[in-house]
Amino acid sequence: PGLWFLAWDGDQLAGVALNYRDSARPEGWTDHLSVRRPWRHRGLGKALLLHSFREFYRMGISTVKLSVDSASLTNAPSLYASVGMQTVQLYHIYMKTVPANGT
Repeated sequence: PGLWFLAWDGDQLAGVALNYRDSARPEGWTDHLSVRRPWRHRGLGKALLLHSFREFYRMGISTVKLSVDSASLTNAPSLYASVGMQTVQLYHIYMKTVPANGT
């Protein structure tokens, strides 16, 4: 919780960055970054990320990672690129619904 940052607009929660420190490596992770629809496209997600980076750096952590759906409807990958993050790994998840007859 010490690395969870909440952005408020009055009494409304506008966005969150839920971060944690990797206990096995000197890395930080942004586990969840979320901005509610009415506050999107105003720079809040970027501000939450940059604040998170500063806090990790203050702790001596210079590598921060996160996972994202590359087909994100909010175009999240462009936000991450805008703050200097780079793609280091890609993977695909495949799914098939098996009908009742098993084929």
